[in-house]
Amino acid sequence: PQSVVDAIEQWVAQTDVDYLRPILFRAEPYDCWSQVERVGTRSVTLRSEIRDGDALLARARVTVVFVDPGTGRSAEPPEAYRAPLESVVARGRPRE
Repeated sequence: PQSVVDAIEQWVAQTDVDYLRPILFRAEPYDCWSQVERVGTRSVTLRSEIRDGDALLARARVTVVFVDPGTGRSAEPPEAYRAPLESVVARGRPRE
């Protein structure tokens, strides 16, 4: 049987990043937070932040489109895939 993951693909359609401060290469990792911001009919928008302690270094918004692997066209995801995404939208957004 085909799993939910096999039934739909996800393609990055758009990425917007605002770099607010330099992000330097270093051994110590930065904090990175991502949350589901919006679930559309055929896409999902993710919001992310990169922080160094309380300092906000970058903010990003990524739109991912669900795609039918057989046709290569955008498609509605199966409910088993969509429901968990919708449930996390209500939990809030990254801190400002």
